[in-house]
Amino acid sequence: MKIRKLDIKNFRGIKSLSAPLTGDYICIIGPGDSCKSTIITAIEYALYPAWNLNTDDSDFYNQDIDNPISISVTLGGWDRSDSEIKKFFSEDKFGQFIGCLDKDNILHEEPIEEMEQVITINLAIDESMEPKWRVIKGEESKDISPSDRSRIGIGRIDTYLDNHFGWGKNAILTRLSSK
Repeated sequence: MKIRKLDIKNFRGIKSLSAPLTGDYICIIGPGDSCKSTIITAIEYALYPAWNLNTDDSDFYNQDIDNPISISVTLGGWDRSDSEIKKFFSEDKFGQFIGCLDKDNILHEEPIEEMEQVITINLAIDESMEPKWRVIKGEESKDISPSDRSRIGIGRIDTYLDNHFGWGKNAILTRLSSK
């Protein structure tokens, strides 16, 4: 799985960001305090494999809770032979939410066979501070559970290495050893 597009609105230091991501690897370079970590955190939050995401007004752009946070991550490059991915894309799960990206990284709502198939996951947080995760396609959406988000397998390696390389429920080592 690869991140193909990222849209962030009203999250921390980012009022609005829409970025197509076309390569196999993503490298964010910039001076200090230029929202590099905010972008990584936004991706992590959107694909977070639990219900309890702690947020407060400092997570909102300019601490303005009247403008909701919206983080959308479009994912492609799926290994469709993987049994967990097959379940994820079954018709009773998220199969009806598959879209595609053309060579110019434009999102199309209907899958076209010769284009890369993608799915978009959105995290929305309003003044209630309750995160809502949904798979979206145009105006349609469907809730996505923590267990379904954990199938995506987000992992973050940073200065808190012990949190990621342990044997906890959503840790990288646990997920890798279960395959």
